[in-house]
Amino acid sequence: MFPKRPFVLATIALLLATALAFSRSRPVLSSAHPSKPADWSTFRANQTRTGTLDHIDGPSTPKIRWTFRETAFTPSDFSSSPAVVGNRVFVASANIDVVGRSGFIYCLDATTGQKVWQVPTKQEVYCSPAVVDGRVFVGEGLHENTGSLLRCLDSKTGDLLWQFKVNSHAEGPPTVKDGRIYFGAGDDGIYCLNAVTGQKIWQFPGYHIDESPVISGDILLVGTGYDRASYLALNAKTGDLLWSRPMEASVWGNSALAGDRVYFGLSNAQVGGSGPADLGKVYCVNIKTGHDIWTVKLPRAVGTAMTIADDQLFFGCWDGNVYCLNRTTGHELWKTPTHGPLNSPPQRPPLPRHHQQPIPLHRPAVSRTNTTAEIAERRRDR
Repeated sequence: MFPKRPFVLATIALLLATALAFSRSRPVLSSAHPSKPADWSTFRANQTRTGTLDHIDGPSTPKIRWTFRETAFTPSDFSSSPAVVGNRVFVASANIDVVGRSGFIYCLDATTGQKVWQVPTKQEVYCSPAVVDGRVFVGEGLHENTGSLLRCLDSKTGDLLWQFKVNSHAEGPPTVKDGRIYFGAGDDGIYCLNAVTGQKIWQFPGYHIDESPVISGDILLVGTGYDRASYLALNAKTGDLLWSRPMEASVWGNSALAGDRVYFGLSNAQVGGSGPADLGKVYCVNIKTGHDIWTVKLPRAVGTAMTIADDQLFFGCWDGNVYCLNRTTGHELWKTPTHGPLNSPPQRPPLPRHHQQPIPLHRPAVSRTNTTAEIAERRRDR
C-alpha cells in the first residue's frame, strides 16, 4: 500500500484492527447440522468495512482471551488483517531478516488460538485474505516485489487449489463476488479471475492499484496511486471503463460503499518516509456519474479505510484523530485524539436505530517486540 513502509509501524497499525475483528465473530452453533458460516468476501468482511459479519456491539470491557506468537522466524510482522469465518481465523505474516524475505499464511482456531495449518510463501504477505465457499484467497508481495502469486487454498487443510502469477505484486486485498475474484496487483492494475479455476477473465492495466475494490451491481469501483492517482469505475463483467477522474493524491485506504455512494480518502503520506503528509481529503461520490456529493478537507493525509455504520462514517487521519462524520452531509460529528498518525481504520458494527449517540470506540492493547507479534482476542462478556 505504501512505499518504504517500516515493518514495526505497519504491524502496530494492522493489529489494532485485528483484535476487534476477531471479537466480532459469531460463535459456531453446536448442532448435528451446523449452518454454513458466513463468507468473508472482501477487506474487513463487507463493503461497509465494519470488520464484522453480525450486528453484535463491541466489548465494553475487553479482555485478552489468547495470543498467538510466531517464534519460528524473526522478526515476524502481521500486517494482514484477519478474516474470521466460523471457528477459524485466517491471517498472514511477513518474515524479514538479513537472509531473505518470506511469509506464511495461517489458519488458527478461534477458540484457543492454536495453529491449525500454515502455508509458507516465497514473498512476504501484506494482503488481507478473503474466504468464500471454503476457499482462502490471498496474495503476496510488496512494492519492490515482482512475479508475486495470488493463491487459492482449501480453508480446511491449506492445500493449494490454484495460483495465479502477476508481473508486479499482489498486495491488494481481494474481493470475491458471483464466482469471480477481483484484486489490485500494483503496476499490473486490477485483475478479474474465475474464483473456481483461477483463469483470467479480464485485466485493466495502466494504473497502480493496491486497494480492495467495491462492487455494486455491474459497477466496480477502485482507487489508484502514484503518478496516475485516480478513481475508477469499471464494468465488473467486462472490465470496460465507465468513468474515471484524476485525484490530487493517492487513494491507499480501502473505499466503503453504501447505496449509490462510495466513500474514500486521499493521502500524500509515505509511511516511514519524509513526505509532508499534509494533503488529506475525504470524498463522497455518486457511483453512477462520478460526481462529488460532498468533500471534506482534513489537516493531514487520510490513508485508512472508511468504515460505515448507519448514517455515520469513520476513518483515521495522520493528524492523530479518529473522525466521525455524518455520511449524508459530510458534517463532522466528533473526533477523538489517539496521539499518533493512524493507518488502521476504526471498527464498528451497524448501530441499532434506538442509539442516539455513538458507542465509544475502544482501542485494543497490542504488544510488539523485535522477535514476536501478538494477536489479541477480545469478546464481550456474556
